Amino acid sequence: MITRSLSARPLLAAVLTLGLVFALSQATPARANYFGPSGCCAYADNGNHGFNQATMVAYNSTAMDYVRGVYANETNMTTFYDATEDPSTDVVAYDQYYTTYWGLDWDGSSTGRNILAWTKCIDHTLGGECDRSESRYDLADTDGMTTAQRRWIALHETGHSVGLDHSGIVDSMMQTNCVCSIIHINAHDKTHINSRWP
Repeated sequence: MITRSLSARPLLAAVLTLGLVFALSQATPARANYFGPSGCCAYADNGNHGFNQATMVAYNSTAMDYVRGVYANETNMTTFYDATEDPSTDVVAYDQYYTTYWGLDWDGSSTGRNILAWTKCIDHTLGGECDRSESRYDLADTDGMTTAQRRWIALHETGHSVGLDHSGIVDSMMQTNCVCSIIHINAHDKTHINSRWP
C-alpha cells in the first residue's frame, strides 16, 4: 500500500523531486522490512509468478512488464505474463479512478490521505501462503507520474505480493515515505526473496 497527503495530488509533478529531497533529509532511522507472515503479507506460494494486467492502461501495463523483468533478472523468481486470467494467475493488476474499493478511502475524502496503490492476497493455500494477489492502482495518481515512478509503484506492490513488508531503508523499493523513482531491488530485499526461493 502506498498513500500520500490528499493535498499533494494536484501538485504532484512539481513536488515529486522536492518531496524526495525532503523525505531523505527528514528520514527516520532505517528499519529493515519483515518478510512473510511476521510482517504484512503472506509468502507467495511459489517462486513462479504469473502476472495478468490485461485491463490496465498502456503506461501502467508497461510498468508491470518492466517489473516482471526486474524480478526475473534480479532474483531467483521466474516471472511470466499470464494472458488468461484464471485461478492459476498469481497477480492480477487493475487500474481505475478509485474512490472507495475494498472499503478503503482511495480519494482521501475522509482521511486526508489518498491511496496510490494497494495489493492484497485474495486466495490463500491451506498452508497460509498466498496463492493469488490483486494489485490496484489509482489512475488519479498514476496519470501524473513519470515512467520511473510508475515502475517503482509496481515494484513495491509486487513486493507485497511475494511477502515483503514496508521498509525504512532509503534505497528499498518497499519504502513509503516518498513517491520514489527506485527501479531495482536492493540487496536487502533480494536476500529475503532469494532465501525463500533459492
